[in-house]
Amino acid sequence: MQKILSHSLLIFFVISNLVLLLYLPMQNMKQGVYPAKVYADERIQPSLNEKNLHTVEGPASLVLSEQEKQRSELNKVTFKQKQYSAEDIHLLQRLVQAETSGEDYPGKVAVATVVLNRIESEEFPDTIHDVIMQEGQFQPVMTGVIWKSEPTEETEQAVADALIQKDNMNNIVWFMNPKTATTNWIADTQEQVKQIGNHVFYR
Repeated sequence: MQKILSHSLLIFFVISNLVLLLYLPMQNMKQGVYPAKVYADERIQPSLNEKNLHTVEGPASLVLSEQEKQRSELNKVTFKQKQYSAEDIHLLQRLVQAETSGEDYPGKVAVATVVLNRIESEEFPDTIHDVIMQEGQFQPVMTGVIWKSEPTEETEQAVADALIQKDNMNNIVWFMNPKTATTNWIADTQEQVKQIGNHVFYR
């Protein structure tokens, strides 16, 4: 009798465990929880949630090159709480190309910065277009050379850096090339900040 009872308890224990093992996975499946999926999600999730300042969020961003991402960002750039259209940015690129032909990269960034600083100044218009097209301000605009100037990749990059870096270079709003300038009124009336290449910058 004791052996029969022991065997019965053993059988009951085995059956109970089998039922439990079968029941729990079925419940998880009803709730949409799959062990393999949970494991995969835990492996993938950190890479999807991790913030990368150089790419847009999501796995698709991994296939974007830095240049493609930058071109996408330049369609509308926010700088000091202002938004600039792609047309304004392209106009700025044309001006920088026309003004800095033969200049080094830092000189290109500085010329773009002059335009951006003027937007922030009460003495000048408050858009890229209006600053560049203001009468008597930029030689390439007065001569029409700006419309013949196609920005190089270096110029595009320089403008992008000027827009993104938020460095006003000590508030420069004027520049001139002493070798080609027809008047020295800027040098006579404004404070010189620095010289980069052939251009001297003032505030």
